[in-house]
Amino acid sequence: MQISGAVQCESRHAYSGMLFTFARILKEEGLRALYKGLAPALLRQLSYGSLRIGLYEPLKALFTFSPKHELPAPVPIWQKMLAGASSGAIAAAICNPTDVLKIRMQAEYYFHVHYKSMYHAVKCILSTEGWKGLYKGWIPTTQRAAVVAVTELCTYDEVKQHLVTKKRCEDTTSTHLIASLITGWVSTFFSSPMDFVKTRLQGQPVGVDGKGLAYRGMVHCFVSSVRNEGVFSLWKGVWPHYLRRGPHLVITFISIEKLRNLFNQF
Repeated sequence: MQISGAVQCESRHAYSGMLFTFARILKEEGLRALYKGLAPALLRQLSYGSLRIGLYEPLKALFTFSPKHELPAPVPIWQKMLAGASSGAIAAAICNPTDVLKIRMQAEYYFHVHYKSMYHAVKCILSTEGWKGLYKGWIPTTQRAAVVAVTELCTYDEVKQHLVTKKRCEDTTSTHLIASLITGWVSTFFSSPMDFVKTRLQGQPVGVDGKGLAYRGMVHCFVSSVRNEGVFSLWKGVWPHYLRRGPHLVITFISIEKLRNLFNQF
C-alpha cells in the first residue's frame, strides 16, 4: 500500500521499490508498522469479501433473465462478467468505510496523526471530515472492486472451465491451484491502476474543510500521477500486490471448492 500510496507532497514520502520500502518501514516505524490497519483489514475481508463472493452465484443466476433463473451449461462469459462486476461494486459501496480506515491507519506515520484503535480512527475522521470522510474515494473503490471481481471471479471460472474441458484436467485441488495463481496475476495487473488511484485519494492529507490537499478527485489524481511520474506509476507496487493477492486467492478459491463439495454432499 505504501509504495502505491506515497503522495508526492514531501520528498521523504517516496519509495523506490518493495525491498527498500520494507527496510525503511522497519527502520523508521518498527516491526509493528507492518501490521498497521490489521483490524479494519480483517473487518473488510469479513464484510466485503463475504458479500462479493456470496453475491456472485445468485447474481449469475439472476442475469440469465429466464423465469426460473436456471444456469445454462456452459455459462456465457458476459453473464459471468456482469455478475462479477455487480457483486464487487455492491460489496465495495457498502464496505467502503473499512477500506478508508485500513488505509488511514497504515499511512498515519506519514500524515502526522496517531490512531489508538479502529474506534479512535472512526471518531477522528467523523470529527474532522464528517460521514463523507468514511466514504472518501468510494467511486474509484467501487470501480476498482468491479474490475477486481470480474478479473478474479470470472477469470477463475473461465480458467478452471478451460482446464477441465479443453485440457482434460480433473476437477481437483491441483487444477484449482493453477487456476487461482493465473487469476491472481490477471487480477493484479488489471486492477493496479484503480488500486493506485483509490489508495492515493483515501490516503492523502486533508485540510480543515475535510477536502484533500493533494488531489481534487479521481480524474485529477490519475492525470497528475501520469504527468508527474509517468504512465508506469499506475503499476507501482504491482509485485507486492501479487505476492499478497496470489496466496490470498489460492486459499480463497480452494476453500470455496472444498466447502462447495462438502455442502453438495447434503
